[in-house]
Amino acid sequence: MKKRVGEAASLCQAGDISRDGMLLAKAFEGLYGELPRCWLEFNLPGSDVTISARAQVVRERRRDRFHLLAVRFATLAPSHRRLIERYVDGIA
Repeated sequence: MKKRVGEAASLCQAGDISRDGMLLAKAFEGLYGELPRCWLEFNLPGSDVTISARAQVVRERRRDRFHLLAVRFATLAPSHRRLIERYVDGIA
């Protein structure tokens, strides 16, 4: 999973995906303070389709050496939304 805030891009580990957002974890570099919008690019397990989404960071927390970010999808192509919905429905 790749996340970009402004010009800075970073690789993150993604988990807990839902229809509305997901949880991201990356090496801790400091808290944002003001919760930013970001661009996400990721693939769902078993899919070759790269999903691009604009997201809003809705919560952040430091846990040990990690920066945890809860993001809500703000802009998502309808075809990408359907892929996520099918994925979530398949594991729910």
